[in-house]
Amino acid sequence: MNQPNIETYLNYREFLTDCYAYQKSRNSSFSHRAFSLKAGLSSPSHFKMVADGSRNLSPKTLPKFVKGLSLDNQTASYFETLVYFNQAQDNESRSNYFKKLIDLRSKKNTSTSLEDSSFEFLSNWFTVAIYVLIGTQYFKDDIHWIIKKLNNKVSVTNIKKALSLMLELNLIKEDKEKGYVQSNGALSSAEDTRSIAVYNYHKQMNEIASECLDTVDGDLREFNGATISISVEDIPILKEKIRKFRKEINELTSNELKGKEVYQMNVQLFPLTSVEKH
Repeated sequence: MNQPNIETYLNYREFLTDCYAYQKSRNSSFSHRAFSLKAGLSSPSHFKMVADGSRNLSPKTLPKFVKGLSLDNQTASYFETLVYFNQAQDNESRSNYFKKLIDLRSKKNTSTSLEDSSFEFLSNWFTVAIYVLIGTQYFKDDIHWIIKKLNNKVSVTNIKKALSLMLELNLIKEDKEKGYVQSNGALSSAEDTRSIAVYNYHKQMNEIASECLDTVDGDLREFNGATISISVEDIPILKEKIRKFRKEINELTSNELKGKEVYQMNVQLFPLTSVEKH
């Protein structure tokens, strides 16, 4: 069994489990008690309870686990960030810790993993917008043209980074006539990565929607809403109808309409009252 590489993990409990199995394979007498003695923990069952998910690491016990695992400073920093990422209670904190994990990986490695690249693509509104823009009729392979089309909201550096990212992910390819065209590549990412990226994406798009309410003429946009009374049991029905509607719009714009501009369509359903679950 090879020694676990923490940078390949997005769950610190899985890392702990594999570390224990690795130590056991090297030394059959290794035990939870042996780890506890090395780490300075009072209970020999502490490691197992954390690894199983029945107990979290605290600011007090985290350094002891670092000591018990014999982690160097760089690996300890990644482990600590991974712990905070897994134990974070809100999306904002999870997103910030995940970005730090990517940063720590990039400092140690010269190449970026596809998982990190997928996160970068999904979590930035302008990367998705440029991808769709490339598929429009009159796309121009001109950085300054792209900047102007995106209302001067994106820098030259970020546009170049977005194009490089999409080439790496095989979402676009170079073309002699248009410069770039969309390819048939598909994104693949872990559920944790996708959920955090989607959170960032929706947050950014909602901020842009708020700006457009003030800056875009009414004949070029549509803002509609209804305040309704429903039961929790009705939510799956409404979500299914919203998803069906979004699919119909996607099919319409992909197959029947000739795109010249890039638009964002947000459809939201959220509670205004505290929801009681029965």
